[in-house]
Amino acid sequence: MNKAVFLFLSVMDFGGQERFVSRLSEILSKRYDVFVVLFDSSNIGYPVYGRILDIKLGEFKRRNILSKICSLLSNEIFYQTL
Repeated sequence: MNKAVFLFLSVMDFGGQERFVSRLSEILSKRYDVFVVLFDSSNIGYPVYGRILDIKLGEFKRRNILSKICSLLSNEIFYQTL
């Protein structure tokens, strides 16, 4: 089992930071398990190398973001250890 790397981005639409995360996920996926955490994955404009975790927040809302991320990650880790 490789070490995990988490890349956080609000959306993966077309743009500079999205292109950067796409390329970074490609490079990192050769040595690490890559997870791209998105607030909304309904529109993916660039390839993602690794797994997409959609926390389904839509527009950024600070209140429940940490609990949603923790819940997603605990489920992900649980299923990988089975």
